[in-house]
Amino acid sequence: MDYPEEIDCLWLGTDAHGNVGAFVTAGRGPIPEAILQIPSNLLEELERMANELPRTGLAVSVAPMKRPDDFVALAERGLFAYDWSDLHRTLADATGKYELMASPGVAIKLSDLPQDLMAVAECASVEGRFGTTRFLDMAQDTLVRPLPRTRNPSPI
Repeated sequence: MDYPEEIDCLWLGTDAHGNVGAFVTAGRGPIPEAILQIPSNLLEELERMANELPRTGLAVSVAPMKRPDDFVALAERGLFAYDWSDLHRTLADATGKYELMASPGVAIKLSDLPQDLMAVAECASVEGRFGTTRFLDMAQDTLVRPLPRTRNPSPI
């Protein structure tokens, strides 16, 4: 599958401690190559499936944002919720990293996921531990990024 450019796509990953993170691309954030190998119909359903997980407890909104509801809802289901917030930053202020938006009060482990979600999350292992830093740098060698945007020449 090609990169789902300009589509706010959600993918799942796991950290070295078995915690599960939900990553929202904002249509521009990198996605592990292995995630793009899963069937496209499953990739399109991940956000809905993640939001159907049972609530595990309260969540803590970490980063300032106008509407944290979607990220808080994911964290209430035990997922560490990350966003590609560079979409809202100037090029000079861009971090090139996923930003933690909300943390779960009670985190779920990979083994707590339904089989189909577990299979997806297992495709993307992230070093370190979710929630310990605000920004998460991903391993560069396994990521697929959208093609750079080209500027349309202005008619003169």
